[in-house]
Amino acid sequence: ARTLKLKPVRRLCIVLLTCKAAFGAADAATSLKAVEYGLPKEDIAYLSPLLLAASVLFPVICVRWTNGPRPLVAFLAGVPLRLLLNPLTWGYLIYLKSQGRRAFFFFALLSLLREFASTLMFVSQMSFFARIADPDFGGTYMTLLNTVANLGGKWPPSLALYFIDGFTTSQTDGFALELLICSILGIVWLVIVAPIIYHL
Repeated sequence: ARTLKLKPVRRLCIVLLTCKAAFGAADAATSLKAVEYGLPKEDIAYLSPLLLAASVLFPVICVRWTNGPRPLVAFLAGVPLRLLLNPLTWGYLIYLKSQGRRAFFFFALLSLLREFASTLMFVSQMSFFARIADPDFGGTYMTLLNTVANLGGKWPPSLALYFIDGFTTSQTDGFALELLICSILGIVWLVIVAPIIYHL
């Protein structure tokens, strides 16, 4: 409780709780929409070993950018990359709708880019947690901050799934609208929160 009373910790918690809002729709429904638009479920299953290998390799690559004195700079670099994936995801789905199985390569590429950006953000935030944690009770700091970070990653996809049907009409694709809203939120978040992160 005393840790949460520290102003920098409260600011960090706000960052952690809001940083994934821009990616909620993409994280929640990209695979579902890809299947709906014609990508076979088997193709998504084939991608699992590749993503597993990437999840092992990417942290090794990301360490070179997150080991310095300001690891959250790498965190901020991951945000625009993930934001860029929102319109690319929608463009891919439109392409998939017309091309079918031939679009699997693009789905794999988008998935790998999303995995890389997510890993970059995760490794950098963990590096920052380790840097600021009090050595006398570092485990408590790490547990607290990881819990907040996990909460920040869970609510956006849940909210996106909840509202996607409500946003869908005969003339509007709810997923496309959510991607647009998330992208706008992400840009606003960057403008407002980036100075806070640099200060932290």
